[in-house]
Amino acid sequence: MSYTVLKIAKWVGLPLMLVGLLLDFKEIAAVPLLWIGAVLVVGGTAQTLLFYKCPDCGYSFSIRDQKPKHCPGCGRTLDF
Repeated sequence: MSYTVLKIAKWVGLPLMLVGLLLDFKEIAAVPLLWIGAVLVVGGTAQTLLFYKCPDCGYSFSIRDQKPKHCPGCGRTLDF
């Protein structure tokens, strides 16, 4: 799965969770929105932490920085 898809999943999940919280559990749609949003955010973050690394040497990249063009560990040119 590409990093862009994971990033989109997290940014779609956050608004779903917020809408679910704003509905305040009084509406029947609040609980599914919270669960779907939570799964997208937690799943996207977990996959990013596990798989956002160099395919050659396994160097884990920081999720806070911009996408690197070269691996700091082995120097391979990266194309995300």
